[in-house]
Amino acid sequence: KASGLVTLQGQRLYVTAEGPVTPGKDGRLGFRPTQVWVGKVRAPARVTRDIARRAARAFQRGELKLPGQVAAVRLENGQLVIEGTTGR
Repeated sequence: KASGLVTLQGQRLYVTAEGPVTPGKDGRLGFRPTQVWVGKVRAPARVTRDIARRAARAFQRGELKLPGQVAAVRLENGQLVIEGTTGR
């Protein structure tokens, strides 16, 4: 799950995206959101697909870098769980 403020058409919106993290062919991690919320409202499938494409491209190009420190990585119920803190 990733959350943060984004600017869309001049408005600041809080967006949350949730989906799997997968290994890429080049060894980099990829993130493809399967669910997206704008505030507390679930985004329509069209918006979710668009955000998923943009996130995948950003990870491939190395543009999406998450600041902070990873405290733990584990498999839990078939999912990769990464715990840590984000930096500012």
